[in-house]
Amino acid sequence: IHLVDNGQGLGVRNAGHIGASAGEVKIDSQGNIVNTGQIQASGDVNTTAAGGSITNIKGAGMVSRDGAVQVKAKGEIQQDGQILAKQKADVKGDSLTQGGSGEIVGGNVRLETAGKVVNRGLINARKVEKNDSPAKTLIKSSEVQNIGTGRIYGDNVALGATLIENFDEKDDEGNLASGVIAARERLDLGAKRIVNQSRFYSGNTDDATAILSFGEFNIGSALNENDEAIGKAALLQNRSALMQGKSGKWAVAQIEQTNDFFETELKTVSEKPVDWHYIVPNGESEATFHIDKRLVKWYNSVRGKNGYHVKALPTEIKKPYNGDVVSSLLPPVTICENTDCDIHPETYYLPSDPAWKAFGIHTQQRANVERILSQAKVPVAPTKPTEPANLASLDETAKVAYQAQLKDYEQALASYQAAKAEFDEKIKPLYVQWMKDNPMQFKALSNKIEQHNTAIAAYAGRNIENFWETNVDKEVIRATTVTKTQPSKIVMDGELTIDSDNFTNDKSQVLVGGALRLLHAKIDNINAQGEQYTDLYGDKRYAYLRKRKSKSSSGRNKYDRRYSGYTAGWLSTDKKTITLPVANVFTDYAFESNELANQDNKGMNVPTSSLYKINPQADNQVLIETDPQFTDRNKWLSSDYMFRMLRTDPQNMLKRLGDGYYEQQQVRNQLNHLTGRPQDSRYATFEAQYKALMDNAVSVAQQFHLTPGVALSAEQVKALTTDIVWFEPQTVTLKDGSQQRVLAPKVYLSKFTRDNLQKDGIDGSATLISAEKVLIETNKTVNNQGQIAARSQTVVQAGNIQNDGKITAKQTALFADNHIEGSGRFEAEEALLLNAKAITLNSTTATGEVNRGDYSYRTTKIDRQAALYVKGENGNLTVAAENIALNAVNLINEGKGKTQLHATQNLDLGTVTEETEQRLGGNSNHRKHEKNSTAQATRIHTQGDAVLSAKNLHTQGSELQAKGALRLQATENLTLGTKTDTAALEEYHKDKTKRIGGSESRESYVNLQGAIQQGTQLHGQTVTATAGRDLTAVATQAYAVENMALSAGGKLNVEAATNREQRTEWDKHKKSGLTGSVKNSTARVGYGRSSDNLDAKGDDETVVGSQFVAEKGKLTLNAQEDVNVNASQLVSGGDMLLSGKNVNLNAVNEQHESEQHRRYTSSGIGMGVVYDPVGKARDNYREKEAQGATKSVVGKAMGASDAVADSIESMVRGIQPYANHNRSESHKHNQKTEAQTTSLEAGGKLSIEAQEGDIRT
Repeated sequence: IHLVDNGQGLGVRNAGHIGASAGEVKIDSQGNIVNTGQIQASGDVNTTAAGGSITNIKGAGMVSRDGAVQVKAKGEIQQDGQILAKQKADVKGDSLTQGGSGEIVGGNVRLETAGKVVNRGLINARKVEKNDSPAKTLIKSSEVQNIGTGRIYGDNVALGATLIENFDEKDDEGNLASGVIAARERLDLGAKRIVNQSRFYSGNTDDATAILSFGEFNIGSALNENDEAIGKAALLQNRSALMQGKSGKWAVAQIEQTNDFFETELKTVSEKPVDWHYIVPNGESEATFHIDKRLVKWYNSVRGKNGYHVKALPTEIKKPYNGDVVSSLLPPVTICENTDCDIHPETYYLPSDPAWKAFGIHTQQRANVERILSQAKVPVAPTKPTEPANLASLDETAKVAYQAQLKDYEQALASYQAAKAEFDEKIKPLYVQWMKDNPMQFKALSNKIEQHNTAIAAYAGRNIENFWETNVDKEVIRATTVTKTQPSKIVMDGELTIDSDNFTNDKSQVLVGGALRLLHAKIDNINAQGEQYTDLYGDKRYAYLRKRKSKSSSGRNKYDRRYSGYTAGWLSTDKKTITLPVANVFTDYAFESNELANQDNKGMNVPTSSLYKINPQADNQVLIETDPQFTDRNKWLSSDYMFRMLRTDPQNMLKRLGDGYYEQQQVRNQLNHLTGRPQDSRYATFEAQYKALMDNAVSVAQQFHLTPGVALSAEQVKALTTDIVWFEPQTVTLKDGSQQRVLAPKVYLSKFTRDNLQKDGIDGSATLISAEKVLIETNKTVNNQGQIAARSQTVVQAGNIQNDGKITAKQTALFADNHIEGSGRFEAEEALLLNAKAITLNSTTATGEVNRGDYSYRTTKIDRQAALYVKGENGNLTVAAENIALNAVNLINEGKGKTQLHATQNLDLGTVTEETEQRLGGNSNHRKHEKNSTAQATRIHTQGDAVLSAKNLHTQGSELQAKGALRLQATENLTLGTKTDTAALEEYHKDKTKRIGGSESRESYVNLQGAIQQGTQLHGQTVTATAGRDLTAVATQAYAVENMALSAGGKLNVEAATNREQRTEWDKHKKSGLTGSVKNSTARVGYGRSSDNLDAKGDDETVVGSQFVAEKGKLTLNAQEDVNVNASQLVSGGDMLLSGKNVNLNAVNEQHESEQHRRYTSSGIGMGVVYDPVGKARDNYREKEAQGATKSVVGKAMGASDAVADSIESMVRGIQPYANHNRSESHKHNQKTEAQTTSLEAGGKLSIEAQEGDIRT
């Protein structure tokens, strides 16, 4: 059938049926063609509007049963009906708009327009027969928009345009539908600009707007003659949407992957009671010393005196139940060399013990040891009930009660013995090994606890009348919580190569099963960060005794208990930065180390993606079905396989969540989230991995008699030895708000897998770039705040690398033309390499602050701990640059390989300072201000050899610990310096008592300033330090199991540091008021004033010398110039040699200076009258007698006569005025110098050689 219009441009309108059962239908028009009916043929169907437009309305069709369909128009094509062809569907026009009911389906589909293609319907190229060559969907246009219900399918899909957009949209009833572009075998996008975007929030990227391919997925700027992507696109925006394929090559100048809906809110996530109650005596620093109220008791004494009395020390010390180690006496540390030693339960100090944090001691934990020890609990033996002394005579009820207690004890004892046997077998050896890995740290903890207990013990038996009192009753944790998130995702089962100028992954994820190659791009991997505040609530006040106005009947002072500076409520806050999830919303929190974990069990919504259709009808076996137009006769492995293996009839169970494809997508997404990996590399396809999970589930179900459709219990999950997928009831909310219960897949990981994942440390919910290999090559900057994680290799070659997140792999190698910087973690299993012109790593700090009237608290602590970490048994760690600066960095190598830091210029191991400051009482009469700082040093711990080499090498109180050889090498100067901790305390008190006719006041002030130096610590099997010029070691603590050698091409200086404490105190006591007395037969009344001032100053130095110990070997100090050893200790188990031009073994003077000044003045005026002349004469005579004027007979007579005369004269005068003034001063000044000497102790031969000069001591 061939229809031709009259040429007048009136067009063709078909409202009926045009059909050719054995041939073709051809319609030519110079005007418009409007089809509201059916145009059908067994052969080809051709419709051409040479001068107008074509409209195919809803319900209309252009159908070729065996041939092709061609639709061609000069103008626009409005398509809402069906264009169906067994062979090819070819549509050309100025523009094409297809509505939601429109379908363009053919063996191949080609759409070509000069203008825009807008699709809300179906475009699908399907094979006629399964073994036919791939069916291709080709769209060439200026713009392609696939919107909402739009679906573009094909075996091969190729889109060529200036702009390609894939969106979602809502219909008039508010139902959301998301567009999908999906290829069964290959997808090519050639465009200047590509936008894949979810414009409406659904909360589930995997079920939202998507561009998919089961095969290759390539992107360029255009399509070549084979319809393959070529060139370089200008922009790709993946906005809260999914792009997924098997493998691909993307050439795009700028790639932006964003999370458009990310929202957070600061919420209270935890609140629990706290039981901390302590006092701080006057003049003590709360930061370092306070006394738990359990160690004191309240006493009441005479005349109103009361306070706290510090109890005698207990015979047995137990750890504080409330975790307040600073306030409490602590059990001593038991240090063991092997598991044969007996460790009391109270003397275990596991990694989670708060004592480590309280005393600022950092330990090294091997990953597997840390996990186990941090979760371990030390078994404690039950207490046996005391047998009543009169058991036989007790009544039957009491006997039964005792027997019940005894039975409970015996059961508890049996449980304890079993737990202890298991603990001793599994945990104790790890604990002992951990002690061996951290000998310096355990020794430091032992010393700190001894000093701490001694300080508290110094108060035992004392009464404390004036003190600061603190009660902490509540801990509240506030944290940034994710209230809305929908990350973009790029998921590839195989390899992905991206050639780009700028690549941004903002709170989103890239998951690649093979190698990910990122070429030429500036990379920004942007994390979601929040804040966590740990707030303590309670009250603080100052308590003191004050004299009362009145006195006792005997004239002695009476006292009242008074309080000042009361503050209640928010006392302190610790702030830290936390990593937020981007793949899911927070519901539950678990606070462990720096991480927050989440498990969402609130149910799910149906997908919005147009790839799926919903079957709410009860007779459907699945709720969510993959579009049959896309699956195109393909069968996907589903849970039917597992149910058949378990001989379970699916018909007798709940409706399943989805068909095979949807189930696999759900399992894939769960594994992505749990593991941070797209696919297990042990399996060729994801379907093979899915089958293995179901096979494992069948074995587990048969072993433990599990029932499909019943959720696993916590005990069953704990018993899993292999990963499984299980099907459990799940509530699904439909679009109309109704709910259905279905069987949904849930992945359970075995403990073995979970332990390995924890060791890998990859968070599948965070910002992530993950692949089998991550290979980045660019001359621009790589900025990582999230995670860059590879199974086998991460290799980054860039102009600059800024890592404030985590970069990890089995082998990690980073090369920068200029700088490697950051506060993040660099990790590897086997080998970690950093190489750049300059490497600068700094731990960052966070500050928490409370300001409330007269009270303030401020603390600054390490927030992001910069770290280099190698986990494998034989791992190697290498850092190389011209200049290396590591400030408060943890560098840990758990492997027995080599750890090397090499700088051709300077290697500096520096510190970052933590501070705490508190003000109490504002400007009141009772106030206190203290400020303390602690310098956190760089720590290097390795199980193998460690080599640090540079032109100039400088450390500041660093901890350098190697199980093998420790070598420090400087071609010029090597300086082992110190770090400085400071303490400042200022406390002022004033109390004034007014009484009738006068007043009394007392003021006191204390100001303490202290600085403590801590030297560098060296520990190794052998220790070697060499310098081409001078080698200087200040307050260095060095220990070698075997030999230790220090050598210098210039001078070798072993020096001491000086700790200093300065103290200023004064006390002022003033009295004024009416006075009265009856003395020497004279009555007096008047007004007097007195002032008693005491002030003191002290300045004390403590010399801290270096200590070099070669326990079993030889100790050698050798210099080409002088060897100077100042106030230090040298010890060797074998020979000792000191050699230089001159060898000087010097003492260092320690200065102690104090001064005390006291000034007392009193004055008064008044009147007196003699009321007893005889008594006055007697008193006058006794006074002269005391002066020796009455020893002779004449003297006695004269004395008696004068005494009577003076008495008569006083009486005649009557009332006599008087005035007096007294003044006294005392001054003390003490100065002491103590020499701290150098000592040498050799187990073998001691040799001191002065090659050209003298040996001086």
